[in-house]
Amino acid sequence: MALTMASCKVLLHSHSNKQNNKEYKGILIHSDGSITEGHFNNNSLKGNCRQVFSNMDVYEGCIDNGLFNGYGKYLKADGSSYVGNWKNGKPNGEGIESIVGKLFYKGDFVMGAKTGKGQIYFENGNEYFGQFLNGKPEGKGVWMNPEGERYEGEWKNGLKDGKGVIWYSDGQRYEGNFANGYKEGFGKQFWYI
Repeated sequence: MALTMASCKVLLHSHSNKQNNKEYKGILIHSDGSITEGHFNNNSLKGNCRQVFSNMDVYEGCIDNGLFNGYGKYLKADGSSYVGNWKNGKPNGEGIESIVGKLFYKGDFVMGAKTGKGQIYFENGNEYFGQFLNGKPEGKGVWMNPEGERYEGEWKNGLKDGKGVIWYSDGQRYEGNFANGYKEGFGKQFWYI
């Protein structure tokens, strides 16, 4: 999200002129009702700022060239949030995302997508720890549910795919191959009597 001075009114500012650069700290009211408080350099936000958007979402953190860059917190009016690193206006690097009533994710982001290592907790009690690509489990990972079922193995496009092991809540175990989320090919089933 780019933050510029177009269609804004400066309410308050303290000004310093360093070698013909316009630098000041100010409070802006945008035409949509959003309010920005921060540091400006040549009419562009730079450094730490706080913005309250018209929908009551709030961003506090670093800005460069009008975009979220560096460490920052984005808090949505519904209670959802992202806290972590940003690059060009998108979550990038380590961060924590919380979506009220759905999930909690802690891990790596690449340009807004969960990519790299992470852990995700769903409201229904399911958990996943492992590798992600574009927001889905990809590579090696472990999934568990509250009933005691657990899968440890390979994932592709968010589904069990490759070699893996399932431990069932009744003590049974399956070791073998998976494709598109289902058992496929060679495998061994273990029962406990």
